[in-house]
Order: sequence, then C-alpha cells, then structure tokens
Amino acid sequence: MRKFIIATHRSLARGLADSLEFFTKKGIDVYQINAYMGDNNFPEDKVQEIMNSFTDDDEVVILTDIVSGSVTQKMYPYINERTFLISGVNMPLALSLLLYPSNTFLSVNKIHKLIKQAREQIVLVNDLNSANQNDDE
Repeated sequence: MRKFIIATHRSLARGLADSLEFFTKKGIDVYQINAYMGDNNFPEDKVQEIMNSFTDDDEVVILTDIVSGSVTQKMYPYINERTFLISGVNMPLALSLLLYPSNTFLSVNKIHKLIKQAREQIVLVNDLNSANQNDDE
C-alpha cells in the first residue's frame, strides 16, 4: 500500500495536506510532519513512530520543502528501494503522486516524469498574458 508523508518547516505540511484533501474531495491518508513549531524542533520521535508503522510491503513517498534543508536531511536516512524522498514539493506534484493509481508501484522513471510535469506548472503568468497580447497585433 502506498503511504505519504509531507514533512516541512513550520505548517506548510498541514496546509498542503488540507489543500490536497480539498482538491481530491476524498479523505486522504497523508502523515504530516510540521517541524520547528514553537519550542519543538524536528519531531524525530513522531517520524520514527510513523516509519515503524509501515510494513515491508508498503511503498512510502516522502515529500519535503527544501532540498538542502534540515527536514530533508532528517528524512534522508529512510530512503530505500520502496521509500522515495522528493524535495521541492509543489501542489501539481503532490496531486499527481496522490492520484497515481495505487494498484501499481511507482518507478524511479515515473517519478522523474511526474517531477518534470510539475516543474512545467511553474510559470510566470505575466508572460502568458504578453503572448496573448502579441497574438492580437
């Protein structure tokens, strides 16, 4: 079974999970790690508890915010052949992964394709408007 963890600085994980639930219109099963909230630094005990709850048959997708950030560094030791750590998460990528058919395992190649598609969703909308204006001339 595919499991999802969103681990970020502060409350981005909570907000992203909430937005994913809004867009999918279904109860989603996403673990949230909201690190560095108040006096609580990185919740290593919570992460360990979550990771220990998974079985060897589970496929785990961990999404983090900043590739060189401490949250990603703390999640790095959990990488294995069935646990993927993807940093720089955005809404298109998270949605694509969440909606990917759960009856088939993700491959590294498929994840690369989903990341490429998500990158293409980062655009300067001003440029789109300029292109439309130039077409009218």
